Amino acid sequence: MRSQLLRLLALLSLSMLPTAALAVTNVKAYPGNECKQDGTAGIYGTAWGSIVNTSSSGDMSVICPLVKDDSSLASAVVRVFDRNTTLNVSCDLRAEYVSGSSFFISDENEASSGYGSNAQDITFSSPPAGGDYYYFYCGIPRSSSGNLSSIVNIWVTENV
Repeated sequence: MRSQLLRLLALLSLSMLPTAALAVTNVKAYPGNECKQDGTAGIYGTAWGSIVNTSSSGDMSVICPLVKDDSSLASAVVRVFDRNTTLNVSCDLRAEYVSGSSFFISDENEASSGYGSNAQDITFSSPPAGGDYYYFYCGIPRSSSGNLSSIVNIWVTENV
């Protein structure tokens, strides 16, 4: 009887917590090779689950579609290898919606912190609100002295 009473008290105490304390999120992970090349600049390549620009002369633009199945984005991270000594990997996190005959976009732009041999996380802490769908639009720089830049993977957290 006592254990049942304790369980009941525990459930009642949970119902008194502020809504923010009970916030639920939905986290999705995507491999970098889910991204598709946009345009003809750069040379599309893959390495395991990553998308790589193998060109030594052209920077590659890619579109990385994301599943939107909950209310809004809470945060996102793009993990990259930035192996170009002068150019960064850059990404726009975009939320788009259609109204009548027009597209509307809100976005947040972030970039890697410069050349390095280790993977870097590009963090989007204030993602755009709303939108009918989300995607990343990223630029992967050309190779530098044979070193290739890439998008390794993406994590997206939605508020439920």
